[in-house]
Amino acid sequence: MRGFFVHGRPERSRFAEPPVNVASAPITFGVNPTCLGFGTMPTVLRFLSYRVVIYPNDHTPCHVHVVGNGYEAVFELNCPDGPPVLKINHNFPRRTLGTIQSHLSADLAELCKQWSDIHGRY
Repeated sequence: MRGFFVHGRPERSRFAEPPVNVASAPITFGVNPTCLGFGTMPTVLRFLSYRVVIYPNDHTPCHVHVVGNGYEAVFELNCPDGPPVLKINHNFPRRTLGTIQSHLSADLAELCKQWSDIHGRY
């Protein structure tokens, strides 16, 4: 199995989520910690079939991890004014990255607030 390292740890099978009907998928906010075997990642936003997560003990600058369909990408938020910028991509198709960036831009204020709530700073 091809894998990559996330924060110094090998990738584990953490992408087993039920399929989401894109047409009816709600955009939701809220910190919902999910134990993944090696730590907690609060999900701060869901859209399409992706989760936007923030690691509680992560570093600055403020950024989010977008996870879904076996892929992961990291976007720096550039709070509070944006725009979100792609920093790391693990196999997301290019056109999908544009869609993700649009969703992150639309919800930038809430994502910056969530980062601040978790980390206490930008």
